[in-house]
Amino acid sequence: MSKLFSIGIAVIICATALSTTAYAAKHTLARIADTVPKFDMARECRSEGGSTVTLETCAQDEAEARDQLKPLWRQSGAADKASCLGETSMDGTPSYVELLTCLEMDRDVKKLPR
Repeated sequence: MSKLFSIGIAVIICATALSTTAYAAKHTLARIADTVPKFDMARECRSEGGSTVTLETCAQDEAEARDQLKPLWRQSGAADKASCLGETSMDGTPSYVELLTCLEMDRDVKKLPR
């Protein structure tokens, strides 16, 4: 096999991999853009620890944040959603409160004068 042929095959493989990755990223962002994600609020609150009252307060805060998130979610861009989802899910217990805060900060930064 010639060296030129090997390089050509490598280029085709890289182009295919990049195309597949771009396709997957595009469709992942499209899925992210459609609906507010569903988080396990009980798991998030248990990870915070504390008394029964603390767990109930946490659950209430999460539910309120989820409700406040719905209109902001529709207004936010796919890249902001993906970035904030990544940040809030980093520890394995995603939080509506954290997601809402992240999207609000992204929105507010865009409103700053340049």
